[in-house]
Amino acid sequence: METLWTRLMTSLVGFAIVGVIVWIGWWALLPALVFLSVMGLFEYIRMLDRNDIDVRRVSLGVFAAALIVASLPMWPQAPWPGGSWREAVLTVAVGYMLVMEVMRPGERPLERIVYSLFGLLYIPWLLGYFLLLRYTPNAELGLLYFALPLMATISADVGGFFVGYFFG
Repeated sequence: METLWTRLMTSLVGFAIVGVIVWIGWWALLPALVFLSVMGLFEYIRMLDRNDIDVRRVSLGVFAAALIVASLPMWPQAPWPGGSWREAVLTVAVGYMLVMEVMRPGERPLERIVYSLFGLLYIPWLLGYFLLLRYTPNAELGLLYFALPLMATISADVGGFFVGYFFG
């Protein structure tokens, strides 16, 4: 039961920290998401390095931060119909990576582009939805809309732990 107590305390502290950051608003959530995005990309790059796959490292960091910032709901509506600033940043990232592979090609350019773009879509693009969800449709209801999936995830994790612990 010592493991259970340790996990419970870690979960409570983590939930309290995340809750405070989300409750404070975008000016606390934005740096936290940029930090998580960069750390997630760092782990992603380390995983690819073990398999001898190269990516555009600096470009990933810059465009990851730009994707998170573009997810802020305070930006004015995009000037094109049905578009968002997130899509604009992603389009610029794709164009930049294609041009860089033409200017400075690596050993496997298509592989480098594909894995770089997958890293952008998998980590900062998805983390940007936290900001969007937090302020949909407004700041008050967005807090509730953000808390529900967060609590469902934590409940599923705790339930999975107990089922695994007691039933193998």
